[in-house]
Amino acid sequence: MAEVLITLGIIGVVAAMTLPTVINNSKSKENEALLKKAYSTLSQAITAMEYDMGTTITPPSDNDYTFVANFKNYFRLYASCNSSNCISSESGVDEDGNSFWGKYPDYKTFDKNNVITSNQFFDNGTMVFSDSMLLMIEAHQSRLYLTVDVNGVNHKPNVWGQDLFTFQITKKGKFLPMGAEGTDYTDTNQYCSMKSSHKSNGIACTYKALTDPNYFKQFR
Repeated sequence: MAEVLITLGIIGVVAAMTLPTVINNSKSKENEALLKKAYSTLSQAITAMEYDMGTTITPPSDNDYTFVANFKNYFRLYASCNSSNCISSESGVDEDGNSFWGKYPDYKTFDKNNVITSNQFFDNGTMVFSDSMLLMIEAHQSRLYLTVDVNGVNHKPNVWGQDLFTFQITKKGKFLPMGAEGTDYTDTNQYCSMKSSHKSNGIACTYKALTDPNYFKQFR
């Protein structure tokens, strides 16, 4: 009996040591797959919207909530969006283009040392999908950014570059992962680095996350 108890104790210790790693591996792989899915979903929606409009989508010169109202029509998985499940820094826009006040999630920068307090990237429209993906849109003053929380705001880690990723529609009408050449944020030393304390650290991680096969291994 004593030998059995000792064996069970050893198994328990080993399990306690390895279980967190196994869980982190699973979450990282899941977020990697969800990011690729989000990229594909957004790309297809933009292509379809441009086809219907007969023109290339480019950033607006001022606030443009009509983009949100039109863009939502290109998602099969679109679900009801309201102040309880569409979360933004100060306000949001529901599926009918109506504004509402919401609360700001505790998203953190890539290094996890700072909470993203600025609303400049998220506050011109919000959509939630039936698979829990949250899309936040910045359509203002020649910027058109699409930021996705790939596993939903209610699931951790809620960190830029881990489960929160930003894309950009450029002035030339190209849809690119942020960090790619031609986007507004390409300096990974500032915007995708564990050594950076910049308030926007993490915004440029999307391109690296999609192109570097070892990117998600750092979170496992």
